[in-house]
Amino acid sequence: MSKYKTVEDLDISYSKSQLYRRIKRLIGQDIISPKRGARGQYLLAPGEVNLLHRLSELEDSYKGVESAVVQLENEQLRQKVNELKDKNKTLQNEIVARTNIIQSLRGKWWDKLKGIWHNLAYHFK
Repeated sequence: MSKYKTVEDLDISYSKSQLYRRIKRLIGQDIISPKRGARGQYLLAPGEVNLLHRLSELEDSYKGVESAVVQLENEQLRQKVNELKDKNKTLQNEIVARTNIIQSLRGKWWDKLKGIWHNLAYHFK
């Protein structure tokens, strides 16, 4: 199981107060949702730690927290859209496969029914 990290465990180039502000900002944007530990400490999952590292990288590129948070949010939305597209494609493939099975069974059923009908018609001539 993955180990949660506290703010003290993080190796990011922010002061504690900067880190807390960024964590609160990401929580407010529904980008992360850390658990709370003893004394209300934030317990960050590995994915949340990665997002904080990514935010730090984006801040260097975008020269500001606001722009970096917006960019991080856009990246998360693109990722979710791609995941949903993949899931949609998988479901479409499953629908096609099931439709093919149903059509195959329907065809076999219809052939059996025609055979029975012909046998009955032959016997009652």
